[in-house]
Formats: sequence, C-alpha cells, structure tokens
Amino acid sequence: TFEEGMCFTVEPGLYFKTNDPSVPSHWQGLGIRTEDDILITDKGHDNLTRSIPKEIKDIEEACARPFSDFVAELF
Repeated sequence: TFEEGMCFTVEPGLYFKTNDPSVPSHWQGLGIRTEDDILITDKGHDNLTRSIPKEIKDIEEACARPFSDFVAELF
C-alpha cells in the first residue's frame, strides 16, 4: 500500500541484443530507458522529474546548452 511521503522510481526500458537475427539491424545493441521519480502525497502523487526532457528534440536541445543553464530552469 502506498503511503504519503513514499517516493519511488518508475524505470521502463527497452534493450535489444547485439547480433539477434529477430531484431532489425538498426535496433541491435540499442538500449533506451526513461525514468521518473514519483512522490506519494495526501492528494495523490507528484512527478518530481516532470521537467526532465523525454522527447528526442527536447533532449538534444538540453544537451546543446550549458549544463548550469539547464539545471537553473529545473528549480
């Protein structure tokens, strides 16, 4: 049972083996994972990592900027 104040991580991911003939060659050896930290509150839950980019375009834009600028926007 979830209780207020608990925090947990949701980490769905896809990992494709290298040299697996059942996997298209352009996916072989690739791993993708996204992660969110969820806080249980008295009103439900709060996604503590909702500001972290998850779409390719947004990730590439964040990586092109100085890290200090990116972090400053999160808080």
